[in-house]
Amino acid sequence: MQQALSTPSAHRERSTYPREEQDERALRTGRRVQERVRAKRVFLAFLLVLLALSALLFLIVALNISISQKGYCLRQLEEQIQEERKAQESLRLEVAKLESPARIEKIARNNLGMILPSATELVRAGKEHALSMKP
Repeated sequence: MQQALSTPSAHRERSTYPREEQDERALRTGRRVQERVRAKRVFLAFLLVLLALSALLFLIVALNISISQKGYCLRQLEEQIQEERKAQESLRLEVAKLESPARIEKIARNNLGMILPSATELVRAGKEHALSMKP
């Protein structure tokens, strides 16, 4: 029953406003809703752009860090290559010194007791004896 009583009074209040005023209120309410929806869309678009820019910035920073690390490793490898080249060159010099005929002759005379032959000796295979030839 209370509903029945309250309904006609609410109906009377609405009817007391002119029709134009009700239309204007509806338009204002509709415009407000549209403005809110538009504001939410703009805000979401702003957040989306901000997120994309943040991801791009993060990617750029990560790539720069990676490039810096690779450059540092490259520099270390180049230094190591230079050191190895120096070591290789010193080893080549040492090999050249060790292969020197004068050094080999000195070791043969002093350590092994070898001497240069005074005469050329020809040796034939077989039953014959060795022949000596003097220069």
